[in-house]
Amino acid sequence: MTIEKQVIDDTGFRDDSWQFFSRLTLNDMAKGTAARRFDEAVLYLENDQQIESCVRYLRQIKRISIAFPDASDGRGYSLARLLRLYGYRGKLRAEGHILADQYRHVRQSGFDEVAIPQSLAKRIGQKYWLEQVPRLAASYQDRIFNSPLAMRQEKPPIGNQ
Repeated sequence: MTIEKQVIDDTGFRDDSWQFFSRLTLNDMAKGTAARRFDEAVLYLENDQQIESCVRYLRQIKRISIAFPDASDGRGYSLARLLRLYGYRGKLRAEGHILADQYRHVRQSGFDEVAIPQSLAKRIGQKYWLEQVPRLAASYQDRIFNSPLAMRQEKPPIGNQ
């Protein structure tokens, strides 16, 4: 069996355990054919899909994969964040053309792991992905608010608070 994609998480490269699950789409959800198959399925979403039709099932869905057709298309980040805001607690995978230097943003958006084509994994090896892991907690807010000077000052609200 040929492995077509490489899965990456905070520990490095690993085997794709999702290859054995059935594939669900939002069309399956709309037709009502998916309701009893959540435990043995992966919901595959394109990065431009409206997810409102699956929100009521988020507690039952165990695995969601969001497509990244191009490294410069960031709509998948927004979709992941939206799923987490809706309360999704299962595994969330970014799948497609993602570069190692995007890994921090992938994780901060709510993804648990990345799946990339083998051809990309050969060009960008495990070493480069693992170099990103120590940077995961280093958001610009952390760097600003946890510096010695910032620790003495009141922190401004973030967002529309």
